[in-house]
Amino acid sequence: MWMWPVPIELKSPENCCFNLPVWDPRMNPRDRSQLMPIITAVYPQQNTAFNVSHSTFAVMMEEIQRGYAITEDVQKKEADWSKLFETPDFLQKYQHFVLLHASSATEKQHLEWVGLVESNIRLLVGNLERSIHVNLAHINLQSYSGPSKLNAKEGKSTKWLIGLAVNTEEYKTLKKDLTIPLMCFTDRIYSLAESCKMYKEEMTISATYLAKDNLWWQMPGGQYKRVFVWGQISCSPSLQKERMEMIPVIPA
Repeated sequence: MWMWPVPIELKSPENCCFNLPVWDPRMNPRDRSQLMPIITAVYPQQNTAFNVSHSTFAVMMEEIQRGYAITEDVQKKEADWSKLFETPDFLQKYQHFVLLHASSATEKQHLEWVGLVESNIRLLVGNLERSIHVNLAHINLQSYSGPSKLNAKEGKSTKWLIGLAVNTEEYKTLKKDLTIPLMCFTDRIYSLAESCKMYKEEMTISATYLAKDNLWWQMPGGQYKRVFVWGQISCSPSLQKERMEMIPVIPA
């Protein structure tokens, strides 16, 4: 196993005297703080993994170790290669989640809206990591797209889950602690949309903390799993109805 933050380099860095910024932890404090340096082989040398956070680093290292253990078992004829490509059970891995929900009125609007949201999710993950109660924030790569409301013929909607590894089981404490970073994220999305003149009145974004129990979520392969229960979260009947409309249609 590679011992990061020792950098991976195909060749020693060269100074070509072009006065361009290069990756150099001896001179640049920002370079010293990077967790997973993988350095380009050509000038000017840069870290291709500069945006790896503590959470993404932990997730990648866990997957590398899992892959290594499986290949060891394969060599011993104790496992088949297919095991290496099994989809991890994201929903069973965490007890706490953040649900992102973006909606808009048309297909064209939604394509732009989702692109803006997805390009900023890594910033939300970074803000969640700074919470004293969050050890790790892991975005699920699979999103769910569908109508903005249950049985709606118009409007588009996309949802993402971020799994949280936390150091407290106090629901109220965790929910209160996450309120500010979640609000800051949604405010940032609206502000960016306004500044680039792409915002339309029908565009919405919400970020909600949820405790795992009993919510339907579509998994790879088309099957559905119940993950959260809305009843755990105290809210008005109208808000609970609105939240229930976010649940995807369950096939009979």
